[in-house]
Amino acid sequence: MAKIIRAIIVLVWLGITALLAYIMYSVLQTEPDRNIVFAWIVMSVIAFSSATFLAYNVMYPHKSAYSEESDEEYEDDEDSEED
Repeated sequence: MAKIIRAIIVLVWLGITALLAYIMYSVLQTEPDRNIVFAWIVMSVIAFSSATFLAYNVMYPHKSAYSEESDEEYEDDEDSEED
């Protein structure tokens, strides 16, 4: 199931990348005002960075602060309090 979700995320990331590339091509070809072009470039970079960050975190999950070792320590503490 995790592989299916990762594959979907990769497809969404590829779609977002293709859409942003198309939008940038279109804006660069049609917009004469350099300020508006710069604004579109900044928006596209932020959107691409966000999509890449989210896709990376889904593809390669990091270990959380909660681990089995801390769970075992917590259970040991509970047992000692009950005695």
